[in-house]
Amino acid sequence: MAATRFADAVEAQLASARITRVDGETLEALDARLARERHPLSPALTPVTRRYLEARFGGRPLQQGEATRLLTDLRRAVLTESQRVASEGTRPPQARAS
Repeated sequence: MAATRFADAVEAQLASARITRVDGETLEALDARLARERHPLSPALTPVTRRYLEARFGGRPLQQGEATRLLTDLRRAVLTESQRVASEGTRPPQARAS
C-alpha cells in the first residue's frame, strides 16, 4: 500500500472516532496534539504516524501486510475506546483544535 493511501485509511479510522485534523494540520502534528492532550488513542496512533512518515519521507516503503497490521491495531484501539465510552455513558474525548 502506498503511503498516501495508508494516510487516507488512517484518517478514515480517526474520523470514525470523531477525531479530525484542523486546517493545515499534518498527521504528525495531530499525533503530537493528541499526545499532549493525553487522548486515549494517542498510544495507538503514534506508531502508525511514525511508520507513515518513514514510508512517505524516509525511503522505507511499507512492506506487504504491514499497513493492514497497523490499521488493524488502530481499528482495535478505536473500537476499544468506543466500547469504553459506551459503557460509561459518556461522550468520547474529542480532539480539540489548539
